[in-house]
This record gives sequence, C-alpha cells and structure tokens, in this order.
Amino acid sequence: MQTISYSQWLTLILFLLVLGGVWAFVRMNRDGLSRKIAGGRRIEVVETTAISPTERGTILRVNGQEWLVLRGKNTPMTVTPLGTSPQSEDGA
Repeated sequence: MQTISYSQWLTLILFLLVLGGVWAFVRMNRDGLSRKIAGGRRIEVVETTAISPTERGTILRVNGQEWLVLRGKNTPMTVTPLGTSPQSEDGA
C-alpha cells in the first residue's frame, strides 16, 4: 500500500482552503451576485399560482410591463397586459 506524501497532503489542504474561501465569499455576497447574474434578463416570472387542478395563472414582467398568462389543460393560453410594474416607474 502506498503512503501519501507531504506534498500531496499540502495540495489537498490548499485546495480545501481555496474551496472554503470561495464558498464563504459566495455566501457573504449572495444577494449582490444574484443581482449581477440576473441583471441582463428581460423576462421575469413574478408569481405563479394554481387556479384549479388543471389551470395555472402566471404574472410575467417583460421589459417593465406585467402580463397575466392563463394556461389550462384543454383550453388555449390567454395573455393579458396588466400595465407597467411599480418597479419600472421608480427607475429601479
């Protein structure tokens, strides 16, 4: 059976320290990183709810305007504009 050399132990420990540091950085900056990653998205799902066992309602925000999308099992999808979202009026 081979033994693990000191350089291999050192490599393993350094790798685990770097991995732990990256994990801690992501945990501390979770909100800022998610905003930066999602910053370029134009479409956002605001809310989804079940209206009945076979129907769903979804509110989408597209370029600052909100849309209601109703989907059913045996019915065509309906898309209705709801107007401008409050976030886009504030300039956020």
